[in-house]
Amino acid sequence: MKRIYVLARISFVLLTSIYLISCKNIEDQNGEPGISPNLSDNIKTEEAYPGDYGILKKGKLFGQTISYSEVYGRAVFEGDIILTPDQLAGEASKAREAATGTSLSTERWTNNTVYYTIDRALSNKDLVQQAITHVQNNTPLKFVLRTTQANYVTFTPARGFSSSVGMIGGQQFIELGGGFTAGNVLHEIGHTVGLFHEHTRTDRDQFININLANVAPAAQHNFQTYQAKGLAGFDFDVMDIGSVMMLDPYAYSNNGKATMTLANGKIFGVQRDHLSTQDIRCITVMYANLYVTLNDRLYAVNASNGLKTEIGSAWGGTEAVTSDANFIYAVRVDNIWKTNKFNGKVTALAHDYSGTKQMAMYKGDLYVIKNGNLLRINTTTGVSTNVGGQIWLPATSMSACYGFLYIVSGDVLYRVTPETGVYVAVASGYLGVKETAAINQTLWFLTKTFLFKIYPMNGYSAQVDYNSWANSAQLTGFDGNIYVINGDYLYRVDNEGYRTYLSAGWNGASHITANDNIH
Repeated sequence: MKRIYVLARISFVLLTSIYLISCKNIEDQNGEPGISPNLSDNIKTEEAYPGDYGILKKGKLFGQTISYSEVYGRAVFEGDIILTPDQLAGEASKAREAATGTSLSTERWTNNTVYYTIDRALSNKDLVQQAITHVQNNTPLKFVLRTTQANYVTFTPARGFSSSVGMIGGQQFIELGGGFTAGNVLHEIGHTVGLFHEHTRTDRDQFININLANVAPAAQHNFQTYQAKGLAGFDFDVMDIGSVMMLDPYAYSNNGKATMTLANGKIFGVQRDHLSTQDIRCITVMYANLYVTLNDRLYAVNASNGLKTEIGSAWGGTEAVTSDANFIYAVRVDNIWKTNKFNGKVTALAHDYSGTKQMAMYKGDLYVIKNGNLLRINTTTGVSTNVGGQIWLPATSMSACYGFLYIVSGDVLYRVTPETGVYVAVASGYLGVKETAAINQTLWFLTKTFLFKIYPMNGYSAQVDYNSWANSAQLTGFDGNIYVINGDYLYRVDNEGYRTYLSAGWNGASHITANDNIH
């Protein structure tokens, strides 16, 4: 297996919170990272206060000591990131450990939705809309004009460029300097949804030179790696010079000379035209709701367009999969494995579970059927508790819905109270049903190649579409839709049964799982 069950071919840094550094493009034939003839070395560096470095100070960010500049009473980190007093409070309880992921949902935008307003004083509002449309068309994120929502971002005019990183709570700002472009907006949106600058990777010295002699002393902290800042993180793969988050080679120069060059001494170019391929992949990893095992790989899937990003290898032989907002749980090689969605770190949660085919999440606990026994497993300790007796040997499917577990066992669908294991038969005629999924307090299932939904409290069921599905089709549900892999194709099916084709390339998929990123 690859190191930390590598998010294969993805390049990003996961800082102590969810913050991801943007990703890599494929190396060109000369071995230079992400070099493209369309890049420019004349991109204006995004700075909150251009030419004004303020006073160098130290503080705490997520429990780690960092250097930042205090300019006009504001804490400026890496030149264009504004830190709030709460973020700098330095409380030990706020320290994040990437390996645990205990706070990974805290700074992601709830339900993948960024609520926003645009200051009336901002000119060129169409450039903001261009950037928003580009992000929406290429990532799982949605931008919605704010009405009364508590957490939102305001695009506003300012002397320079700045934003916060991630959702910090309440109103936050993307500040845009005069003459801004849609690319500058993209860069600041990158920070707002969780990206740091590409040049702060720990492996950057393999690809670029940092020329601190050309940097004003008060700005040199902007060139520290996240590791040098004391922030725990992970690098995956190599740098992406083509990332919209990469700074130009003259950033923070105090003498007109390059502050960064390629390792061979050449000047490189950067771009502010679009999210790079790997920027898109990284944001997809951060905000995906949908996950698929295909052959021996695990993929995060953008549910809006079906495009997939590989986030793990060595998944061959997986017997069952489920997920919550931060982790993916899988039965594989006799163990239940717990995979952090954002940094790829895998830990063995529990042992001796070979043959387990049914898994479901309910109120933060993992439920599995092992040798006919329903078990509740603590997702932190792996300790299991038997729920009821050994009565589920014929079970073929299990889903959580409407406060209960629903188990297909033999020909019967049962409703099971998760806390006690008390069960009642709901309906018969379910022999052979292996795929069930829950949305909108209804349970969906495939039988005899057709898709049905059942109202589980009364057992009433109805066929919802008349498309023929393969017996091997896989399904899951979230956000009011069912997602079905049918042969080579991925479809989205709405609550009325209308299906939409999303993407191809899914032959060999063995499991699909989803969750709502609501926290």
